[in-house]
Amino acid sequence: MTRSVHALLLTVSLAAVALPTSANAQAAPAGEQASSDTNDSGIGDIVVTAQKREERLQTVPIAITAIDSRGLEQAGIKDITRLEVVTPGLSVGQSGSDTRPALRGVNTDNSRQAQADATVAFFVDGIYQSSNQQALAGFLDLARVEVQRGPQGTLYGRNSFGGNISLVSNLPGRDFEVIGKGEYSRFNHYKLTGIVSSPLGDTAGLRVAAQYEKSDGYVRNLTPGGTRAGDIDDFTGRATLRLEPSDRLELIARGNVWIGKGAGAGAYEYKVEGIQVNAAGDQDIAGTTILYVNPRARQSDIATLPAAGVPVNRYPWTIEQDTPSTRDIRDYAGSLELNYDFDFARLKLLGSYNDFDANRTSDGDFTAFLVRTNIQHSTNRTWTGEAQLASASTRPFQWILGGYYLDTKASEFFQQRRVTLGIITDETLSRYSTKSYAFFGQASYNLTEQLRLTGGARYTNDEKIASGVDTANLTAGQPTVYPRRSRHFDKVTWRGALDYQVTPDKLIYASVSNGFPLGRVQPAGGRSAAERRRRHYILPSGNGHRLRGRRQDPVA
Repeated sequence: MTRSVHALLLTVSLAAVALPTSANAQAAPAGEQASSDTNDSGIGDIVVTAQKREERLQTVPIAITAIDSRGLEQAGIKDITRLEVVTPGLSVGQSGSDTRPALRGVNTDNSRQAQADATVAFFVDGIYQSSNQQALAGFLDLARVEVQRGPQGTLYGRNSFGGNISLVSNLPGRDFEVIGKGEYSRFNHYKLTGIVSSPLGDTAGLRVAAQYEKSDGYVRNLTPGGTRAGDIDDFTGRATLRLEPSDRLELIARGNVWIGKGAGAGAYEYKVEGIQVNAAGDQDIAGTTILYVNPRARQSDIATLPAAGVPVNRYPWTIEQDTPSTRDIRDYAGSLELNYDFDFARLKLLGSYNDFDANRTSDGDFTAFLVRTNIQHSTNRTWTGEAQLASASTRPFQWILGGYYLDTKASEFFQQRRVTLGIITDETLSRYSTKSYAFFGQASYNLTEQLRLTGGARYTNDEKIASGVDTANLTAGQPTVYPRRSRHFDKVTWRGALDYQVTPDKLIYASVSNGFPLGRVQPAGGRSAAERRRRHYILPSGNGHRLRGRRQDPVA
């Protein structure tokens, strides 16, 4: 049973203070976007931006799940790991501080490698998040979440091979509003949220939201003095400034921060499944007494260890680790959006900068004995820019044209120290950079009042560069330097759809689209630590399932 099922949530919400009080939107079921406008059936319209313009979901020929803020609250969805509850075809696994989203079987199986792009793209207010760790930030003051299934390589790209997960935050309104929320549950888990939104004259508004969440952790450490796993110590904040100097022009500036501390689930998976041996200690398991032992701690490491190996506690919510697991995540982002209405089209310019750092330490042997320790430091600096021009008219012909640019510089330092021998068995520093540009377009035409044909294409060009240094095994006192290596990837992706609007609330459509997983490049002469050795472990994930994952560090 998952932690959320056990938890008794005590939520206190200070009613919004609005001058004047705005009309409440009609409640929509979980998974639907509520709106103050209702259709003939009295059901609130579902508004999405899956095609980079605001449209009723009932008219969009895409496999999409949209859930608004009320639906998120009703379903208890507070971060990305719970979206699978309301999204068909989506599963979200987790390896320590890394996410592994999968849509329709397309799995993100790269865990945390700085040069790798997730195959399920993650966006916040239209901005691509280049590190899959960024998806673990708690949801804060969201207007809605959209999950698009299948390749979205025409209008989005950036490796949306399996689909997109898009978060849309609330904008400042024209009324003064104050919201406060508090929650408390087992494991001494509490979360405090505060939101203030205020108009600044007739043409501007400011909205500030902040959230602090803390928990002792739901995985108990049996080693005296050891740190628990699965804890939370996170601060998330956002400030949004909206300017409307004229009826045609809108400017939106956003600043985001996420600071994550504590242990989390460790740098990697936190529990070893174990291997079977008999009580005598040899590898013949025909004996009547079977033991499950940890293969990462042997008598060759510490002579006093049991001959058969260190026994593994099979209960999934306990660990036995002496080395504290820590994490220190710092994520700062800023973006500027410009919207301008021409008579014939709407122009959108969107630029952003993101500065991401993650420091993690963990117990490398997963036992109560001091054998191995791991350290990992990842950085990511990303600039993005996008221009869109969308037709003002939507019938019988509508179109959108655009261009996209991305510049990412990432690094990853990994060290594994074999404490018992006093040596470093693995120490590498890898640097990666990616430059990408793309051009895209999509058009729709109504063949009849109800029948519509849609087609689109995108050209993507990527250059990836990698270099690195290995200081673990020094030759004549000198580190091994891997020369710079670069690769180019380019591809044309496309989409076609035919839809028939049976009624205003019923749409029948057929759609075909393609995408491609972006390639990766390693420093010349070597492979990453993750690729040199992989071992399988059982992962008790946040949703209560036991998922099989892959160990990302080598075994000495």
